[in-house]
Amino acid sequence: MKGKRVNMESKIIDKGSYKVHLIKNDKFKDIQMYIVMRMECSNDDYKVFAAFLGDFASSKYFNSNIERYRKEEELYDTKPSFNISHVGKLLELRIGMNFLNPKYVNEEFLNKAIEHLFMIINNPNYDDKCLEIVKGKLRNIRENIDTSLSSKSIENAINLGIPDSPLAKSFFCKEDVINNLSISDLNEGYNRIFKNANVHIYVAGDVDEKIVNIIDNNAKFNKNKVSDNFYHIEDVRKNVLKHHDFYDSNQSHIVVIYNILNNDKVNNIDLQIFDYILGDLSLSSKLIVNLRVKNSLCYNANSSYSKYSGILKIYTSVDNNNVDRALELINLSVEEMKNKITEEELLTAKNNIISECEDIDNNNASVLFNKINVDLYGYEDKDEVLSYLDKVSINDISKIFNNLKINTIYILGGGNNGKN
Repeated sequence: MKGKRVNMESKIIDKGSYKVHLIKNDKFKDIQMYIVMRMECSNDDYKVFAAFLGDFASSKYFNSNIERYRKEEELYDTKPSFNISHVGKLLELRIGMNFLNPKYVNEEFLNKAIEHLFMIINNPNYDDKCLEIVKGKLRNIRENIDTSLSSKSIENAINLGIPDSPLAKSFFCKEDVINNLSISDLNEGYNRIFKNANVHIYVAGDVDEKIVNIIDNNAKFNKNKVSDNFYHIEDVRKNVLKHHDFYDSNQSHIVVIYNILNNDKVNNIDLQIFDYILGDLSLSSKLIVNLRVKNSLCYNANSSYSKYSGILKIYTSVDNNNVDRALELINLSVEEMKNKITEEELLTAKNNIISECEDIDNNNASVLFNKINVDLYGYEDKDEVLSYLDKVSINDISKIFNNLKINTIYILGGGNNGKN
């Protein structure tokens, strides 16, 4: 069912050290607010991640976490959160909060909710107790990666195949780095992003410019710029890297990495359609048809891409004795993207994107995230996407094949004989 289209008024208020983007709509009862901080990535980005694990675990604003939780209950379960990622050459930190529109509560609620968010992010409490909490969280993340062979194989393939890529600058550090993490590292990570990041604050909901004054009374940012050219152009290997890490398992996990040549010039919608047809999770994708439906080699085979990092990767897991056959079928699936895309496949991919576009207006969060992608990363807006889909052809999608060059074939599994 199509949702009611959201009537939006957008306005940008430049506060010097940051910009506030107001996305006014009256369809929803909540308000979504995200602080988007972006800067050049580095090998020390894990310190930024660790710093905000600590910031959200321990704040000078509260005597204890129990006091914080009670405060959030008083604010109708308003809980700030954060997410960190690499987008091309940029590190992006998003600090977000979802809260009720004050008109359903009381006038003072808006002040209290925004003050709560900034009190947490402006007042980290990096002491020995906080450091141990951060180390514990990092160890749990590392354990989850190391015990998930799918996650481990993808991480290993990226580190071996594209070590200079931002994708290899992992936030999820290894045990030796965790053990050596210090309070000084937390402060370094926190100060680095607050001193160097370009800041945009997005607010979506039934709001007016009053919220800008409240934000300005609490925000503490520096004025910084980031490059408009945030595409990472990966060096292309002359020879494919093939690597096998043996692991005592009946299953082998396969990761194949392709460079997307001239990724800064490839149309994003064409690339999205290409990926849908090649390896989305439906039973009609080429990878699933060739590996699962026709040959019963696996349960799952999928592809995913990072346009700004110039990488497309394929993942599957098969019985150890089926590795060679699986690699043949992966190659066949990619080759079929050159001249064996059908009208039905193209229509299915288009319909998936149309459904995603229609879903944008169904909640405040998707309205806000879509605006961030359009404003900061050059994505097409909803109307542009729908208009473009009417024109795109099989030939447009097949051309993407010419931009692919295989980089790495990585296998994890196949026994435990200690060979590579």
